[in-house]
Amino acid sequence: MDPQKLAVTLAIAAGWLSFNSLIICMYFLLSGRGVLEGGMWRGGEWLRLGQSVSADESNELAAQPPAVAKQVNTSSTLPENEDSVEEVAPVEAEESTHVLFVMFDQPDIALNKKLFSSLQKWEAHYDEAFQVYSVPGVTPQNPLRVTNAYPPGLMPSPEAFQQEEHLIGGVSVILKKPKRRRGFDKVQLEKLVTFAQELAALGGGVLDADRQAATFKTFQAIRHK
Repeated sequence: MDPQKLAVTLAIAAGWLSFNSLIICMYFLLSGRGVLEGGMWRGGEWLRLGQSVSADESNELAAQPPAVAKQVNTSSTLPENEDSVEEVAPVEAEESTHVLFVMFDQPDIALNKKLFSSLQKWEAHYDEAFQVYSVPGVTPQNPLRVTNAYPPGLMPSPEAFQQEEHLIGGVSVILKKPKRRRGFDKVQLEKLVTFAQELAALGGGVLDADRQAATFKTFQAIRHK
């Protein structure tokens, strides 16, 4: 081949290879910039420069699928297994009540009969489940509960009231305190005082919640609560 033609051919081949190499290099360069501009570079730049994340980036993070979000674990993250958390239910305080004790001087069958007659007069109902007497209130939610005061415990049924082994030495008259002041609750508070005084008239005395002798001030305090 003529040396001149050979030189021209080699020059053309070299130019063609250089052109293709330039095209390939530009392709990879543009591809790399596209990846960086897709978010990775901005994320890296934020970490490197300590700048705050833009609103658009915050939206992108919020839009991540749940599978990614589950990988985040902080001190406030709850465990998935409920059995791993031991919950202790708070101890509820006993519901507050008004209470008056009626203590009898000489318990006997005669006193039992008088007591039972008074319960019937006040339309007391014997609750077999709890073994106490319930005197109806102004509403079904606020009856007077009559239980054995000494010894503390259960009241005899109407059939057992006349038996020697069930002599009543005293009773506790209990009324649940209303959560808010209502007109008919005042009526029931007055009923508590009147009922206790009537039982004491059978042959005994009334004591307050501290088992001290009840006075006029005791009854007035109950009436105005």
